[in-house]
Amino acid sequence: MPRTNSEETTKGLVSDKLKNIDEYPTTQNLTVNKVTWFKEDSYKNTNYSKLCEIFKKASKNQKLNSRGTPDFTITLDSSEIIVLVECKSDVRNHSQFVNYEDYITHGYGTSIETNRYAINGALWYASFLKDYYDVIAIGVSGQNNVEAKVTSFVWPKGKEITDIKLVENGNLNNSLISIEQYKKDIDIILERFAPTEELIRKELRKYTLSCANFLRANGIEDNSKAGFVSAIILGLTNRDSKLYKDTKNAIDSKRIKKAGVMDTDPLGSLSVKILKASLYGDGDPITEAESYIKGVWDIDGIPMGKRTALQKFYDVLLTKNELLNAPKGKNKYFQDGKTVLSCCIFSLYEYVIEVLEKYTGIDVMGEFYTTFLRFTKGNAKEKGIVLTPKHITEFFCDIAEYYLDKRFDENTKVIDICCGTGAFLIATLNKIRANISTLSISEIAKNEKYSLAQKNSLIGVEKDASMYTLAYANMRFHGDGKSNLFNCSSLLIDSYAPIDDSGKTYISKQSDLLTKIPLHEALKEFNDIDVGMINPPYSLNKKDNSSNQEYQLIKDIEALKDEIKKKKMMKKNKKINEEEEKINKINEDIDLLNKKIQNKELEIKSQNLQEVVFQKGQDELDFVASMLHYLKKGGIGIAIVPMSCAGNSGAKLRSELLKHHTLLACMTMPLQLFFDSHIDIATCIMVFKAHIPHDNSKATFFGRWIDDGFKIIPHNGRKDTGEWKKIKQKWIDQIDGTAEANPYIWLKKKINIDDEALAEAYIKTDYSKLSDVDFEKILKKYSLFKYMDKNGLIEE
Repeated sequence: MPRTNSEETTKGLVSDKLKNIDEYPTTQNLTVNKVTWFKEDSYKNTNYSKLCEIFKKASKNQKLNSRGTPDFTITLDSSEIIVLVECKSDVRNHSQFVNYEDYITHGYGTSIETNRYAINGALWYASFLKDYYDVIAIGVSGQNNVEAKVTSFVWPKGKEITDIKLVENGNLNNSLISIEQYKKDIDIILERFAPTEELIRKELRKYTLSCANFLRANGIEDNSKAGFVSAIILGLTNRDSKLYKDTKNAIDSKRIKKAGVMDTDPLGSLSVKILKASLYGDGDPITEAESYIKGVWDIDGIPMGKRTALQKFYDVLLTKNELLNAPKGKNKYFQDGKTVLSCCIFSLYEYVIEVLEKYTGIDVMGEFYTTFLRFTKGNAKEKGIVLTPKHITEFFCDIAEYYLDKRFDENTKVIDICCGTGAFLIATLNKIRANISTLSISEIAKNEKYSLAQKNSLIGVEKDASMYTLAYANMRFHGDGKSNLFNCSSLLIDSYAPIDDSGKTYISKQSDLLTKIPLHEALKEFNDIDVGMINPPYSLNKKDNSSNQEYQLIKDIEALKDEIKKKKMMKKNKKINEEEEKINKINEDIDLLNKKIQNKELEIKSQNLQEVVFQKGQDELDFVASMLHYLKKGGIGIAIVPMSCAGNSGAKLRSELLKHHTLLACMTMPLQLFFDSHIDIATCIMVFKAHIPHDNSKATFFGRWIDDGFKIIPHNGRKDTGEWKKIKQKWIDQIDGTAEANPYIWLKKKINIDDEALAEAYIKTDYSKLSDVDFEKILKKYSLFKYMDKNGLIEE
């Protein structure tokens, strides 16, 4: 006989799931950790008996004349969140829509729909609770754990059905999480940090402009400002140090007395010594072990070799005589302290450290450094440093997950070989944390997974010393990966064919304090690296032919070929009859030389150096080649580069790349994407699959993505108008091929390695939407931007 679906079976699956959620009660109506779950109306005669009154007219016939109740209700004492579950036996009765987000406009529907579908019923019951709680409305359907579907929405307290948001959509194995986790997730989903975050960003922009001007007035050069600030901020994160304690006490004392400024300066002329002690440690760790105060690097367990590089950089900054001078140009942000350094310490504590400690859910450091470098005229721009917008760093993670066909987790390894302040690495860590948070495991297990990701998942390389220290400071605030940062050139030519130590890094062994090895050797300890993400420098001089670097194996092969030529000339000059023996010897020598060449070529192949030897370090694609070289076979490499890399001018290097790697996609980005970095260069995102030669029988995705939903707001830079999330999903759908076909925006096309890789070469232009007025408008905007940028008027 055919199996009869039973709703009680579905309820049993949900009941078993609830019992197995960590820190949940193992039976209904029992309260554990303030959590209680009720089946149907078992909340009668409990502390939640008020639900009887709320649901007294909640029958799904919608006549409002009889009682109804969800199949399960989960509560959290003293909280404004509640979870309800509605079950259906058959997965065909799970949802009215294929696209679950259609519920946002359709709502819970008619009485027929609320009775028939699990999601509709859940939303119907949520409508009775939404005046009292943030409601997580969950529909569950199916007869076993394999097939059972789970879909959750949040209905925000006091809001309408059009304000609901999709929380999760999966199965019983990866959905139905703890109510505490739902509480955290909906704060993010509903963007409840957004208003606060925007206020903080506005204040940080004001502060960083003042900070840049104050440092300039007191003799701190532009190329030292970022590193100087990072030294202070790092020192202030050491809560056991005299620096932190004295600074905090002085600020607290000023506030208690309600004084405008401090009475005394506890740092003063000793500020340099106190700051260094916070960074390097205070005392002798051997002879004064009991009284020794650990420095930041002791706390972080940074290997001794890397400490040498950091200390060398900071010592140069902190020996400047100007630091102990009386400060010039004091203002409301810089009003305390008798020396330049102490004034900066007190100011950064108040306006950065305290903000960071209070708003842990906001990337305060990322915003501060992005804005700070933008206000430090010439520093970032002259070095070709282009600060990647936060929404793009997050989007790189989405692209990587799509092409990997798996979510980032604690075992995923991501490298950025031009890491700057660490934006891509921070975005990766946030993605891993978000993914771990959805797992149906204990908070302890989640923390263990997250700690593992912090330790092993992130690898960064940065050549510029000041940017390297910024990355270290930034990543330290996120508690991650700082020991996996390398201060050296990431270009393969500097690692494989060095003319100096620029491509070498300190190894991690404590015993080899000053030993350096090439980067490609140092990265072997990470084994398979899954993903590479880069935004390389854009200021490379591609006409510079001054480099005389050459790969040793190539030099060896060329020398052997020259030797063969000489032998052949000798052979040509011999008389065959008279010197047959000598001729035979020459032939043997030539055979031996050819075998040596073959061995050298095999060595090149065994080390994948055939992917390397065309690189000379004078093009953004050289960084792409380096990134891909370090990835595992099939790893995903993503780069945002000037459009020239995908156009005709980049054809030679690109064709060499595609002999060894697959071009999966190339997308043109909005022209003003890097407006906040004062860069007006046109860019594209290129996506590669590492160590698999490009196959011209398989299509490459091309997209012309010229609108990301961001607009330029005067004095505030580019801001999201609220459209970015929808646009991002459209872009992913286009890559997936499930979006509506549009030859003016995207397509998939087979290309050869010598073909142009720009979307514009294949995507149609809709000239019907263009007019002379549009052309004139763009020219005026561009001219105004160039004028304001040249005269430093954009941020004024």
